[in-house]
Amino acid sequence: MDSLKFNIKVPLLEKAASNMKDIISHIKLNDGIYFDKNKYDENDIIMNLECTNIYKKIETMKHILIAHILKIDVSNLFFDVLKNISINNLTLKKLIYNYLILYAEGNEELTILTINSFKNDLNNNNYQIRASALKAMASIKSIDMINILMNSLKKLSKDKSPYVRKSCADVIPSIYNIDKDQFMFLRKILLDLINDQDVVVLSSAIMSFNSLCIYNNTHRNNNYDNNNNINNCDFTLQDFNNFKPNIYKYKMKGVR
Repeated sequence: MDSLKFNIKVPLLEKAASNMKDIISHIKLNDGIYFDKNKYDENDIIMNLECTNIYKKIETMKHILIAHILKIDVSNLFFDVLKNISINNLTLKKLIYNYLILYAEGNEELTILTINSFKNDLNNNNYQIRASALKAMASIKSIDMINILMNSLKKLSKDKSPYVRKSCADVIPSIYNIDKDQFMFLRKILLDLINDQDVVVLSSAIMSFNSLCIYNNTHRNNNYDNNNNINNCDFTLQDFNNFKPNIYKYKMKGVR
């Protein structure tokens, strides 16, 4: 398979969903070679994923993710991609995790087999790898992963990187959908993140709190009418008092 690159105009990047933005950010823009949808060859892709050449693997992962953006079904490549997750190359890992975030659901049994790689990457020196590993684990949507997920979330919500803390806020609604019994723990982490010093983290925490508490409280069905978790969604007075200073601080900085 020939090496490939592609052009994406800025408006497309602005309109892309958040996971697409992550994908695009890990692939060079305007680098001169264009993806030809008609030349997509799955056999070539598998062969390059199995080779020992890291550069070919990286270019192939770009090929796969671009194909996904162009609405080509690349789900059949899941196992071939997953086999490369333990390779210690930051660029390759970022690309693989973007793929796993898209396709982990429905491939739970295969993904769980690589749990040791996930655990290692949650402690990676690169903040994007730590965040990507957490997002991928949350995308698996398996109750078997819940203990690892909760321990990871607790640790990474205190991470030095705002990007990682933001990612923690982003995945909380997904974790709640995996195991609703974790509600109070998730709520506590969100309230801590709402008091974060970084406005990007704060914004994501508020969005997730809205999804987890306010939306569920408004739209709960009969199955949750007696659910004490949902009834505990309201801010306490202390929560609000902790939240107010941050609002004033962001206004003073010109953040609206």
